[in-house]
Amino acid sequence: MAAIFEVPVFLLLDRFIKRETRYLIFCLAVTSLLFSVRWALMSFASEPVHILLIQLLHCVTFGGYYYLGTTLTAYLIPAEYRASGQAAFALTWGGVSGIMAGVMGGWLYQTFGAVVMYRVNVVISLCGAAGFMLMIKLVDKKQKEAAFTEGGKPTGA
Repeated sequence: MAAIFEVPVFLLLDRFIKRETRYLIFCLAVTSLLFSVRWALMSFASEPVHILLIQLLHCVTFGGYYYLGTTLTAYLIPAEYRASGQAAFALTWGGVSGIMAGVMGGWLYQTFGAVVMYRVNVVISLCGAAGFMLMIKLVDKKQKEAAFTEGGKPTGA
């Protein structure tokens, strides 16, 4: 069901998302926060209907992260390396991280139960959001440095 709703998410993001590094990273931070909300709600879900309703957030979180990640990768990687960049993104996000999440999530679920597993996911998602916010600071710093001329004076001064 959630996969059907991902299509409108992709279309809306394609129409309204600005293609600039800082903005795309900020959107990834927001998506990570939405992941945190989703995992937190799952840790409190007590009825099957709760899970069904919470899973509607999947189209926004998965669809948003996938769209933003592939867009940012395409934006940052030079054209001649774009296919390799997208392959590396897909491998790390869908492959390596999927295996790690499956193994670690399975272990957490089996050892501590669903509530602990989802709450650990909340913390991981919040760390991701913080990491993206740190990336924004680094992008800002790099842009400020680029605004200076070789003589060390701001441009336009």
